[in-house]
Amino acid sequence: MELLKRKNILFITPTFFPNSYFGGSIYSSYKMCNDLSEFYNVTVISSNQHNRDSSPYKNDFKKYKKFNVRFCAEEIKGKFSLSFFWFIIKNNKKYDLFYVNDFFSIYGLISICLGLLFKKITILAPRGSFSDYTIKRNKTLIKKFLINLLLQISKNSNLFRFHATSKLEKKEIINFNFKNRIYIIPNLFNISRYKRIKSHLSKTKISKSHIRISFFGRIDPKKHFSLFVDLSEYFKKNNSFQNYEFCIAGANTFYKNTELNQILSKSNCKYFGQLSLLKKFKFINDSDMLFFLSENENFGNSAFEFLLFDKPIMLLKNNLWSNFDDKNIIVVDTKNLNYLSETIINYFNKTTNFKTSHKLLNIFSDKIRSNDYKEFFK
Repeated sequence: MELLKRKNILFITPTFFPNSYFGGSIYSSYKMCNDLSEFYNVTVISSNQHNRDSSPYKNDFKKYKKFNVRFCAEEIKGKFSLSFFWFIIKNNKKYDLFYVNDFFSIYGLISICLGLLFKKITILAPRGSFSDYTIKRNKTLIKKFLINLLLQISKNSNLFRFHATSKLEKKEIINFNFKNRIYIIPNLFNISRYKRIKSHLSKTKISKSHIRISFFGRIDPKKHFSLFVDLSEYFKKNNSFQNYEFCIAGANTFYKNTELNQILSKSNCKYFGQLSLLKKFKFINDSDMLFFLSENENFGNSAFEFLLFDKPIMLLKNNLWSNFDDKNIIVVDTKNLNYLSETIINYFNKTTNFKTSHKLLNIFSDKIRSNDYKEFFK
């Protein structure tokens, strides 16, 4: 009888796990659907986007452990799927809530309109869409038009709400004069699972002759990839490089492959490419610091994963992690190469205990925070 009382959520997203090309939001969305499934019946609908040139699924219904996913074939590859919207229209009566993950795609705006048309509670997770960097990066006028259109559509609607993953993202939403309810629920993690993985990996002792500074995430100007490459060159020119190595792991979402290969060939960086889950954990475990000078991250899964492994992270002031007080969070206020190199060297010369505080980790624990999702129907 309990199952009959559970509300039904349609989780709407342009792309979904195992499609990993689009970065951290894929994994956090998958984790969120697992957490939501503790309280609701969850169905995910996604296009079949995967990387740039392959589509592993046609119209396909896949059953995961706790929820189901409908992958929809695209008539215009990477742009539009008629079966995606037909599924929503045809099955809308089955669902009590539409959760729309991401905004600047045709799937986002039309799904919001359908949700409000069908009088459903409709929650938008912008996932950084409203950040100043995202707005100004490209198609600025179109993006501002779409946000203003959403502002008019959602005006005075008690059915439309936002899910922000941080106070910073809430501020970005408010800056566009939205008056709708905003839930602040961060990405949640199974802390004990990460600790088990860390413990397992630490049993394999590796001899290290270098301090490893790592770039982990999409290779993209937003992540200041070129700055990381320049920093490795600066270390070498100033005779500090013999004690340090610079490593890169992540999908190339910006450069042409030939262009990236040319950049890497002239750098002092080791490139690991896009990693599987197990290789990712090993990469983190073998690293000594995360270079995370990313612009306006709405959350930053990789930053928290490094902290879970007791690895320090270096970041800019405008990052949400700069608001937390922990010795493993190193906040810098300039991208000057001399300043960055001195900060790194001084940190490792002075620091001996790299444990991240339990107080910080517990803020993002799924055991402690998953009940927050019950707020969606209050």
